[in-house]
Amino acid sequence: MELFASTVILFIIASVIQTGLIYLQQASSRLSKWWGSRAFFFYKIITLIPWVAFVLSYVVLQFEAHPPL
Repeated sequence: MELFASTVILFIIASVIQTGLIYLQQASSRLSKWWGSRAFFFYKIITLIPWVAFVLSYVVLQFEAHPPL
């Protein structure tokens, strides 16, 4: 259950960061222009992190001993 909760928390954090990137991309300041020009790169990285954690954690769980039903 802890693994599931940490995975959900990673997805929530990634969603919040992605929302912030979308906001920065639409704002009109010097910082937002810098972020806006690189937003897709950051979006790809931020989206990749929770998915990699999700897949790796569940692959690792396949090799752990499970109690019989």
